[in-house]
Amino acid sequence: MIQKTIKLFITLVVEGLQRMMYGIFKFSARNVSHVETEGRIVTGQNFQSSSGVALKIIELINDAKNE
Repeated sequence: MIQKTIKLFITLVVEGLQRMMYGIFKFSARNVSHVETEGRIVTGQNFQSSSGVALKIIELINDAKNE
């Protein structure tokens, strides 16, 4: 119970800080891959996103080589 409360609190704090700094808070369902890219920044929501993040980084590197 305490762990769930702490996780919820941290999530709300992170989301609030991001919105204060004019960020966009995006997420997907639990245990589902979710990859976001902005420019050269690539991030994933959880460990299920690892392969998606790696593939996106490879794609960005290949695109940069072709420019």
